[in-house]
Amino acid sequence: DNGNSNSLSYLRACNQINARSADYYLSKLYNDKESNAYQEASVRTASAFLNKCLPLNTHVRSLMAAIGMMNENLCPDKTSMAAHVTNICAMTSEEGVAYPVGGPRAICHALTSVIEQCGGRVVAGVSLQELLFE
Repeated sequence: DNGNSNSLSYLRACNQINARSADYYLSKLYNDKESNAYQEASVRTASAFLNKCLPLNTHVRSLMAAIGMMNENLCPDKTSMAAHVTNICAMTSEEGVAYPVGGPRAICHALTSVIEQCGGRVVAGVSLQELLFE
């Protein structure tokens, strides 16, 4: 590969976006309103990113979509681009991959179980105005 392939360009774009993920999560903790590439990725779908970066190569686009949401039963138009980018970078990292058994949704199900065992309630599909902690 001479460095000009579609897949290599796509992986480089993912790495550039993912490099800003730590800043994004820290900004959420500190209520910082400054935008960055990872934040913008969090509100877009993976399919929009895949179609823009790999418009002519359906095979590579399908491969990247599969890698980006490994073990998830979600199509790219239902997947956050940020989650997709993070998974792509993890899969291609020299450090290897840390991926929960059952996919990221397994973590949500486990947390739901713990919350309910502790007397809490998990509600989905509603607008949230505030969180109250006692």
